[in-house]
Amino acid sequence: MHVFAALDAVALRAPQAVTIGVFDGVHRGHQYLLARTRELAAAHGAETTVVTFWPPPIRVLQPDRAIHVLMLPDEKAEVLAGLGVDNLITVPFTPEFAHWSPERFMTEMAAHLPIVALAEGDDFSMGYQRAGTIAWLQSYGAAHGLTVEHVARRETAGQPISSTRIRTLVAAGEMGAARDLLGRPYQLRGEVVHGDARGRELGYPTANLAIDPLKLIPAKGIYAVRAWAEQAPATVWQGAASIGVRPVFGGGALLVEVYLFDVTVDLYGATLCVDLIERLREERTFPSVADLITQMGHDVATARHILEHETGEAG
Repeated sequence: MHVFAALDAVALRAPQAVTIGVFDGVHRGHQYLLARTRELAAAHGAETTVVTFWPPPIRVLQPDRAIHVLMLPDEKAEVLAGLGVDNLITVPFTPEFAHWSPERFMTEMAAHLPIVALAEGDDFSMGYQRAGTIAWLQSYGAAHGLTVEHVARRETAGQPISSTRIRTLVAAGEMGAARDLLGRPYQLRGEVVHGDARGRELGYPTANLAIDPLKLIPAKGIYAVRAWAEQAPATVWQGAASIGVRPVFGGGALLVEVYLFDVTVDLYGATLCVDLIERLREERTFPSVADLITQMGHDVATARHILEHETGEAG
């Protein structure tokens, strides 16, 4: 997959079937839209191109909301490449860009790639004050000889599959429900950094992850996880992760700590990818450190049982 960091960095000559959106999480609804875009590409002898934005538009348009994301750009690129996308264009979303009309945006795109078809969902909008609706795009397509396909939003349990819905589930620690909508486990990844060695002192040495501040971190608690080093993805470990502030030791900054089962490996400086399979319990305090250690033993046993009977694949 070819990755471009701006429209003016693009110079594609092959015809393009395009879909435009934020695609946070690249969930099952997005995957259906991408599949339809690939089908359009095949029908037109074209390549499949995704046009997306960073930072997420809502963080520029409504900075007071400070929404965290399901996916960072490198994570999104990795998943899109696996879904057969030929080209990924990430447009910098700035306050100036937010005032572009949909006409200007389409004109700029057409100057850099030969668009022959577009596919968009029910909730599509682009341009200043969201003027570029799916109806507007269909009218634009008719005027410029472009195929425009309106793809109905996918639903589960009578509700649309959406990034907002998934963020709510992740924030509540409902990893199974989030996984059903994403089509894969929710993932955290970050550089393994030095901590205070508290886990090692307790008999459970952990890898402490530095998570990007824009990434949505699930609810505090203990999780069954699968993990691997980004530099060596073929080796997947089972483990348990703690997300919290360590109330037994007086609290503090939110930490993401991963204990890997049956392995001793130096991961400092490496990027650890962690699929959160299931939340075992909420974070809680204990009368003593001994009580905490006992509970940690129970947590590890429970996580092992879940992971041994869990059939999904990492990533």
